[in-house]
Amino acid sequence: MPVQFLSEVDRDRLSRFPSEIPQQDLKDFFWLSEDDRQETKRQRGEHNWLGFALQLCCLRYLGFFPSNSLELPQEVVQFVASQLQVNSNCFRLYGQRPSTQRKHQRQIQAFLGYRRATEVDILSLEQWLLERALEHDLPMRLLELACDYLKRHKLVRLKPVRLARMGSTMPTSTIFASITVASAASQDNYWRRCSSSPTQKTKDCSKPCLWSMRFMLVGGFSQTFVPHLELV
Repeated sequence: MPVQFLSEVDRDRLSRFPSEIPQQDLKDFFWLSEDDRQETKRQRGEHNWLGFALQLCCLRYLGFFPSNSLELPQEVVQFVASQLQVNSNCFRLYGQRPSTQRKHQRQIQAFLGYRRATEVDILSLEQWLLERALEHDLPMRLLELACDYLKRHKLVRLKPVRLARMGSTMPTSTIFASITVASAASQDNYWRRCSSSPTQKTKDCSKPCLWSMRFMLVGGFSQTFVPHLELV
């Protein structure tokens, strides 16, 4: 069963644009290049210029299109509007037709080199997260790593609920294969220590190699046994 570590408040927060952002982020991610402006001004009407440019900057900043893209902080709207030399109030006219927003999002994805994740991409992410889960046991940290991975590979971020449930679809064979590899490596290291030092051999090798199993959130946060190796 998937671990529901995200509250409804968390899911909402992770799907929305933040209420405020650092000034440096505003300058780094919401400054329009010449190419950005040319692509923006291919749209029809100043309100569409502004809406298109803001969605473009949101994807570049967050790695996804926020659910509250029509309710962005006024500071952000004004910053982009001033670069386009349009009145920020015209943003109120944007989004009256949802189909326009969706069309713009497809254009923006192509322009920035983003795409929607395929099943192959998701399997690659699950495998990558499984490897990270052997190092980290905090579910929120794994979620952050998943978001970073998607953004780095220019894949539009999956919904937080999907990320939190990914572990439930991970093949059991993949998990047990990782456990087997970790077990073999640990035992090999243990016996190498014993054979390399007579003192260590006398002191330690009479003791068994103990395994403590703990619940860890793996590759999308499924509750699964993963070995935490302890040599005693």
